[in-house]
Amino acid sequence: MDKLTSRPENHKFRGENQDPVTTDGRRAKDSPTGILNTGFKLNTGRVQSTEPTYRQGCWLGRLPFREKRDVLSGMRQGSQSGVKIMSRLTWIQRVYWTRFSKPVSDRELVRQLIERPISSLLEIGVGRGERMQRIAQLVTLTADTERLRYIGVDEFEAAKDGGSHLTLKAAHQVASQVGFKASLIPGDIKSAMPRVAHKFGASDLIVIDGGLDPAQPDASHIAPWLNRIAHDGSIILACAQPGQTLTLVARAAASQAHRAAA
Repeated sequence: MDKLTSRPENHKFRGENQDPVTTDGRRAKDSPTGILNTGFKLNTGRVQSTEPTYRQGCWLGRLPFREKRDVLSGMRQGSQSGVKIMSRLTWIQRVYWTRFSKPVSDRELVRQLIERPISSLLEIGVGRGERMQRIAQLVTLTADTERLRYIGVDEFEAAKDGGSHLTLKAAHQVASQVGFKASLIPGDIKSAMPRVAHKFGASDLIVIDGGLDPAQPDASHIAPWLNRIAHDGSIILACAQPGQTLTLVARAAASQAHRAAA
């Protein structure tokens, strides 16, 4: 049997027990899936497989090759097609995304994208655009929808919160690349919500990354607009501060906020 005679050509390693590092300095844990895809060259010069280099102890690294291939195939298909990916995922791919995907704070969003077909999504807090790309990988569209209607609210380059934000132009480029029918609204929550509510109406899925406490939705600047941006069947995921775990906002709590705003 042929043995591996070289490491992946596009990787270097910093110590035996450290994560693999690409030539541009990124570690595996910094990639969207936490895994770096690479092929190993045998002494024949032929690429034998596309198995990745795994972090030590990674659950995926202990799977049989065929199941690892299925998981990675689903990830690649998601990045290529953008939408309607979940209909092609195997059970092991679903297990990966719902239980082991990073960041942990977005796992409830992942579950909702897997379980619920949607036609429209409102994201408040676009940030670096990483969540937008994960949404594109996992979203399932309703039968009568060709492209996801995506509405993104962010301060973009005008943000002064010390966080990392795309410019408005870069956000448009990302949304176009992943295949969204996108409308991006620059500004803070207080100034952007009237424009979202009056121009676009309700969305099927609403992601609020900072600005709404799921336990007290009526205490937010968004509260007066909840009855305009959400319909009876909408799913709302929110957190009080950017980067915290997204939590499902109970419909009863949201309804209470609607009444308080009326």
